[in-house]
Amino acid sequence: MASIHDPAVAQLFLSAWPRYDRQRQVKSLSTARELLAEKIEQRMEGGKFDPSRLPERDRLPVARRYIELRQRLSDLDRHIEDLEHAGEFEKQWATRL
Repeated sequence: MASIHDPAVAQLFLSAWPRYDRQRQVKSLSTARELLAEKIEQRMEGGKFDPSRLPERDRLPVARRYIELRQRLSDLDRHIEDLEHAGEFEKQWATRL
């Protein structure tokens, strides 16, 4: 009988249930993070987050948008880090079981 410890069985499982594929998740999140970081950088370079160029009434929404985007970037960083830690734990547990 095949075991989940068999690499072929594990790969079949991950193919059927991709949401459990940690490496795939890290790759997807890393790509999303890179795109968001580029978007923020382009807007910064274009002056879109520069409040001095805006009337006072429009400054707060622009500042909030910048903060929201930076928060999303931080959230992606934390999620990627959590998944990487999970991979480290996976290796430790595999040797102990």
